[in-house]
Amino acid sequence: MLLNTVIISLNQFLPLGVLWVLLSLYPPSTLENREFSHTLGVFVFGLISCFIYLWLAGDVSQWFDFLGLELAQITFLCGIYASVLALIVSNYWLYKYSALVCAMLAYLSHFMTYLSSYGQVGMAKSMLIGTVLGMGLCVSFIILLYFSLVWVRNMYSKNWLIALITLHCASKIATATDLASQVDLISASSEVFNLKWLLDEYSIIGRVLKALIGYEASPSMLSLASFLIAVFVMLIAFQYRMKMIKIRGKGA
Repeated sequence: MLLNTVIISLNQFLPLGVLWVLLSLYPPSTLENREFSHTLGVFVFGLISCFIYLWLAGDVSQWFDFLGLELAQITFLCGIYASVLALIVSNYWLYKYSALVCAMLAYLSHFMTYLSSYGQVGMAKSMLIGTVLGMGLCVSFIILLYFSLVWVRNMYSKNWLIALITLHCASKIATATDLASQVDLISASSEVFNLKWLLDEYSIIGRVLKALIGYEASPSMLSLASFLIAVFVMLIAFQYRMKMIKIRGKGA
C-alpha cells in the first residue's frame, strides 16, 4: 500500500505541478507579477470544487448510461487544453486559472477518491507516509523543472517553453481520446508502434516524460492523430499571438 500510494500520488500530482510551472512562466509580462497573490485562492477554489465533485460523484456516475464520470474526466482534460489555447490567443490571465482548476478536478479528484476508498484505519499510516513521500518527490522535481526552464528561457530561447507547453497540453487531448475509446464513445483504432523495448512509459524516465509531454510507448492511431492535430492548432495560436505582439509593437 505504501508503494502504491507513492506511485499514485506521483501520477496525480506531477501533471498538475508541471502545468503550474509551464503557465507560471508564460507569458511573463502578464502573469508573473500576479502569481503568488492568486495561486493560493485558485488552489482553495480548486479543492472546494474537488470536494463538491466527489460529493456529487455518485449521481454523476449514473448520467449518460453510467458514463458520467468518464465524460466528466474527458471534459476536464479538454478544458485544460481549451483554457490554455484561450490564454495564448487572448492573453487574459483568468484562463490560466481555469486550466489549473480543470487540472485539479481531473487529477486531485482521483487521488482524493483513492484516499477515501482505501483510507481505512489499518492503512492510514502507510497511505500518509506514501502521500508525503510522493508529494516530496513531486515538489523536488517541480522546483528543478522551474529553475531549469527559467535558465533555458533566459540563456537560449523561449521557444523551448512554447514547445513544452504545446506538447503537454496536446497530450491532454490524446488522453481524452484514449478514454473515449475505452468507454466505446468512439471506435478503437490499431496500435501505431510499440516503443516499450526502448523506453517503457512505466519506468522512471517514462513517467517523467508522460507527465511532461504525455509520452505513450504504444499509442493508437486515433490517439496519435488527435495529439498531432492538437499540436498543430496550438502552434497556430502561438503564431497568432506572436503576430499580434509584432503588430502592437509597430503601432507603438
